[in-house]
Amino acid sequence: MKPWTWRVFTPYIIYETCKKCHLCIDYCPEGVITESEKGPVIDYRLCKGCRVCVVECPFEAIKVEREETE
Repeated sequence: MKPWTWRVFTPYIIYETCKKCHLCIDYCPEGVITESEKGPVIDYRLCKGCRVCVVECPFEAIKVEREETE
């Protein structure tokens, strides 16, 4: 069983749309989004899928997928 199966939504970053404004990093309540050369990176081991990053991104560069249940 995957360790993150408790999460309902998984955010993902659309790097072609991301402007590297860092708002997702600033607003993530868990602090699981960090900066890399290509842009923000989400640590899926710790992400709770709260979707704050999705709401705060002014460029709509973060979307979510619903987790599949087993």
